[in-house]
Amino acid sequence: HGGSTLNWNPAEDVLKVNGSLLSSSYLYGSAGTLKLATANHSSTVYVEVTDKVEIAGQIVATQDYPNYRPRIDWNFAKTKKLDPRITFSRLGPASYVDKNGYVKLVDENEPRFDHDPLTGECKGLLMEQNVVNWIKWSSKLDIEGQWYQNGTTNVLAPDVVGPDGKTGNVYEVFENATNGYHATYYASSIPVNNGTKYSVSSWIKKGPNYRTDQASGKFELYTRRSGSGAYASIKINSAFTAIDTINNVDSSFIEQYRNGWVRVGYTFTADGTSGNIIPHWLHAQGQSYMGNAASSVYIWGCQFESMPFVTSYIPSAGDYNYRNDDIAVIDGTEFSEFFNPDEGTSVVHTHMPNSNGNSGLPAYTFKNSAVSAVTLGLSRDNNASPAYHYYNDGTNNGFTRASANNQNMYKGAMSFKTSDFDSYVNGSANTNTTTFTMPTID
Repeated sequence: HGGSTLNWNPAEDVLKVNGSLLSSSYLYGSAGTLKLATANHSSTVYVEVTDKVEIAGQIVATQDYPNYRPRIDWNFAKTKKLDPRITFSRLGPASYVDKNGYVKLVDENEPRFDHDPLTGECKGLLMEQNVVNWIKWSSKLDIEGQWYQNGTTNVLAPDVVGPDGKTGNVYEVFENATNGYHATYYASSIPVNNGTKYSVSSWIKKGPNYRTDQASGKFELYTRRSGSGAYASIKINSAFTAIDTINNVDSSFIEQYRNGWVRVGYTFTADGTSGNIIPHWLHAQGQSYMGNAASSVYIWGCQFESMPFVTSYIPSAGDYNYRNDDIAVIDGTEFSEFFNPDEGTSVVHTHMPNSNGNSGLPAYTFKNSAVSAVTLGLSRDNNASPAYHYYNDGTNNGFTRASANNQNMYKGAMSFKTSDFDSYVNGSANTNTTTFTMPTID
């Protein structure tokens, strides 16, 4: 009771209250009930507290909890390098954003670790699929027969630092002192097929005399969705900080870069088939007005790709340029040395902002080289609940979907052994089944 002192005497192996041996009775306090074992340990020991417990020293538990460490533990965002057991390949160069916020190219077979263009924070290992840039001259905007100038003059701005941190490859697009609309556009046989999604993007930056007295200073990107269909377009506010208006687009974005540059883009679905789609870049959101020959924008890194989202920059200089598949594989003894063929657990934290239609894009998969159907992994697609762990043991297969995430960040955990397959996405149960036989994974 209040004022009592509880003491343990290890020499006597007894518990005493105020110096007296504690019998098999209860010790009560105002905060709850304390029940203690007698000398022969016949009673259960527990503490029931309804208020709080204050501890002056340490609490030491005698239980021996297991401490299992993962056999592999890769934090690409932190290390910015690949484990030597991973075989990485890609035909040709590809681009990424470096820690200084600039767009950089890497050589064939070199992995990319992408960064936030403003904070410099590493996002992790960038993996993309094969795609072509249908614009043959992505930054040189004065090529006759490719780039056209309607009420504009496109000239090289040799001292302007581009999104790649270099000078000498940025073009300034001036509006002419003529009455009409002022636009530059690319016209060189870009094909589209009805029902297919396409994405258009570029970097733009306001010139020193950019005017805002026409159309509130809005700048527009647009293209027809087929030879004669309605336009797909986005209009950017005068500050170049937000997309003001969209029309007939599936999605759009604007992203801030260094030195006043922004990357803007939009995705549309073709409403017909055509062999000559013409993307435009328009001053004053395409209105007709008298130009002043001084207002201008800088344009760099133009891209038109057959993808349902914008991908990393694919530079081109005279021909269609491809970025090929990024492939990262662990197989053979490098794989068998850490993979338990009977059971296992995998955990991944991944950014999956995009899906390629119904097919889904995997964050990772465990596969069988001889049986292509065998798969254990985490993917996402274009469903409203896009993330899912998918399993196929060669006979049984299935998945359960997880809800979308505003940041497109997904934490997936998966455990697998015969008659027991379980997975979670962002803390919620994703898949649970006993109809599973552990397949050969190599």
